[in-house]
This record gives sequence, structure tokens and C-alpha cells, in this order.
Amino acid sequence: MKFKTKVVTIDGEKFKIQEINARQRKELFKLYQDDNSDALDSQAHAIKMGCEKFRDSSIDEIFEMPGTVFANLADEVMKLSGLGDDDEKDAVKNS
Repeated sequence: MKFKTKVVTIDGEKFKIQEINARQRKELFKLYQDDNSDALDSQAHAIKMGCEKFRDSSIDEIFEMPGTVFANLADEVMKLSGLGDDDEKDAVKNS
């Protein structure tokens, strides 16, 4: 089975991203439902899971990137993984 991959350019920098797997989706859903977590935590984890460049980075290191790059990169990972804005909200509601 092959995962979808894509190279995105954000603010002139290229990032290779990959669709997250089912186990990672489950982890993200748990984060979205956790009262001690917020959407930014979930987005940081999505970046770590789906972006090759940040797989070995800590969540704190991911939070150090510029906000616009962070938001765009998280959005691209989520879209590639079938978890865009509307899909993501529906998936969390239905899980």
C-alpha cells in the first residue's frame, strides 16, 4: 500500500509531506478530544507525523517555526491525509 506524498512550497521553502497512517489519525483524534490539549497541539503533532523534515523534532521545536508556516504546513498535512477543515470536524464528531 502506498501513502500519498507531496512537496509543498511555503514562503519559498520546500517541505515533503506524507499522508498520515490510521494509527496516527487515531492519535490526532484523541488530542482533539483531550481537555488538556488544544488545536495547536494537534496541528504540531500532525506536522511531526506528516512532514519528513520534522519527524525527529520535538513539539517545542515545531512551535518555534513562524506562525504562518506552521498553519499552512499543518493544513497541507491534514488535507493530504483526508482531514481538511470540514472532514476533520466531522470525523472527530463521529469518532
